[in-house]
Formats: sequence, C-alpha cells, structure tokens
Amino acid sequence: MEGRSVQETCSLIVEELSRLVEKQQSLLKSAEADVEESLNGFIEDKLTKLWGLVGVYKKCLERFGMKTKSELETFLKKYFRYRDVQEIVTELDDTEKEWDTFLQNIDEIIDDTGEGVVSLGEEGPVNEPLVDVRSEKNVTLRDYLGSSNVLLILLRHFA
Repeated sequence: MEGRSVQETCSLIVEELSRLVEKQQSLLKSAEADVEESLNGFIEDKLTKLWGLVGVYKKCLERFGMKTKSELETFLKKYFRYRDVQEIVTELDDTEKEWDTFLQNIDEIIDDTGEGVVSLGEEGPVNEPLVDVRSEKNVTLRDYLGSSNVLLILLRHFA
C-alpha cells in the first residue's frame, strides 16, 4: 500500500472487502439452498463449492500483498479508525459468523442422524468403497479384514 494516500488505501480496502463479502454471501446462499434441497446431495456432490472461498480469500490477500489472514487483520487494524473500513470489516465478520453458524448446523444435523456412528460390538462400515493406492483397484475394508500387517490410512477431503 506504499505510495497511496490514506483515502486511497481506505477505498481499496472497502472495494476489496466488499468483493470478498459479496462472494461469501453468494456462496453461502447457494450452499443453503443446496442443503435445503438435499443435505445428502450437498455433502456428496456440492460440498466442493466451499472451496470457492479459499480462492476468494487468496485473491483478496494477493491484492493486498499478503499471504495470511492474520497479516490482513493486522493491516486492517491500522485503518479501523475510519468509518468505511469499520463498516466493511464488521460486515465481513458478520458474514464469517453466518458461515460458522451454517457449518455448525450441518454438523449438528449430521450428528443427529446417527449415520456413521458405530457402537461397541456392531459391525463397522466394512463395505464402504475404497481405493487401493498401490494398485488403484476399487476395494472395500472387508477385503483387508483378517489380513496380517494392515496399515490403513483414511484421508478425508472435500476436493
């Protein structure tokens, strides 16, 4: 932000954070509509939409010449005394809280269904489809039960 006046810097902050908030709100509305249509459909097919936020934040950080959100927060503190910056930072915080609430609600819904919860003595999800990374063959956990020396690494990701 070197070489810019305070007013120019504040205008840039408001512009960039407004773009970030707008994209967050758009993704949130879309995700909420998808969940309302079908939670399972959202989890299975549309959860990757959430990764859109990563790209949005990355672009915002790059525009300010920063690499982390904490760097951005430190930078914003310098300009927080200006009303326009206060308002957009507050709007960003509110939108992030809406995302947190949305994701917490999904977690609660998933937990309430009891799906995937196995009690002591019950058979686990041994027929879940897996991929053997060495052979690239489709397998199930059952294929490995009873084998000796099994190292099973389960990776969970949304990509």
